[in-house]
Amino acid sequence: NYVLEDGAFANSISPMRLYIMTAISLILIIVAIFMVIKAALGGYLKEIRKDFEQSGLPESQIVSDYQSANVIGKNIRIGRLFTYNAVPTSPRAYLNKNMAWAYLYRTKHYRNGLYTGSSYNVLIFEANGTKQIGDIAVKKKVSEQILEYYANNFPHMVVGYSDDLKRLYHNDHNAFLALRYQQAQDTMGL
Repeated sequence: NYVLEDGAFANSISPMRLYIMTAISLILIIVAIFMVIKAALGGYLKEIRKDFEQSGLPESQIVSDYQSANVIGKNIRIGRLFTYNAVPTSPRAYLNKNMAWAYLYRTKHYRNGLYTGSSYNVLIFEANGTKQIGDIAVKKKVSEQILEYYANNFPHMVVGYSDDLKRLYHNDHNAFLALRYQQAQDTMGL
């Protein structure tokens, strides 16, 4: 027979351990409440709003572009004006005409010296400067679809990676832009 006695549950647990577990639970509850409040107040949308404001485009044009954009994977849409990365915690919109270079970056993961898998990111670099403006973390198949779409639909972008391209982008930016960006700008009116 199993009989529960009053107060028998906590006899095997030291009071300090019980206080620590309670404190950790309270901290997790407070963090969860903070995240819900931040989401309700639009705190996760700060960066995408900034992206839209910097473009100077009217809201109706942005909405139309989003609705007509090509959907790739679960959270990626590529429109005529923007590439939308709709990750729930940090959505972003990258202005397509300001993209000069995009390539696939693979990170290999190891645990205890054994290969456990890879993660893939599409890195996007700006035309007006030499910094990275985007980092889209997706599966390999989706990243290849994104790069293929860029290569086929945006003649101003260099798609793919080589050490020579990296050197040219960072050391002689104007020569890098002359590869495709400036030629497309002259013919398309970017």
